[in-house]
Amino acid sequence: MLSTVTIIKYALIIFLLLSSYTSLSGQTQEIDTTDYLLPTFDEAIDFNLIIAASKGYSSEIDRLIKKVPELTQRLLKEQHLLYMRLQIITLMP
Repeated sequence: MLSTVTIIKYALIIFLLLSSYTSLSGQTQEIDTTDYLLPTFDEAIDFNLIIAASKGYSSEIDRLIKKVPELTQRLLKEQHLLYMRLQIITLMP
């Protein structure tokens, strides 16, 4: 049978292991975006995805991929507005 001191030692070891595991799992990785291109540049999303992947930022990759449809919609609207402006300019005498 185990002595009280041995039981306390095992309990302390288990407690320390569990407390260190929970503190590590709660940590979040700070994401460095200083290398990113501004969204105004063509292909900025692709470039930023490559940077995020090279640094191993999986949450940032997910965020950028989710951003693609809204960016595409915005670009399509801007292109449509530009097209309409060009049509108006070419119709002017």
